[in-house]
Amino acid sequence: DGMLLTTEKYAVAEALNICPRETHTVKDVVRTLFEILDFNPKVVFNSKKPSAIPYKASDPSKAREVLRWEAKISLKEGLKRTMDWYVENVQNAKAAPAKVGRKAAA
Repeated sequence: DGMLLTTEKYAVAEALNICPRETHTVKDVVRTLFEILDFNPKVVFNSKKPSAIPYKASDPSKAREVLRWEAKISLKEGLKRTMDWYVENVQNAKAAPAKVGRKAAA
């Protein structure tokens, strides 16, 4: 709902963080996504390659001020809803699981 509200009420060419005030590492996001998808691959991070940032901490205060909006769902719930929408709405998603959280039929 934050993204839609932004397009309706904040047509300004500048950043506006639509997010909760949480900090997540890339590993947190990857693990959460795989948990939602009921997918358990071996993930190997290449420690020899530089990383721009070890974690992401966004400040949603501008969205709260400009839109009078605050996030009401967690990262996990947001990712789950996004994946459910993708599976239901993207024509080329035939290879994706029928519903997020369930394994695809073999």
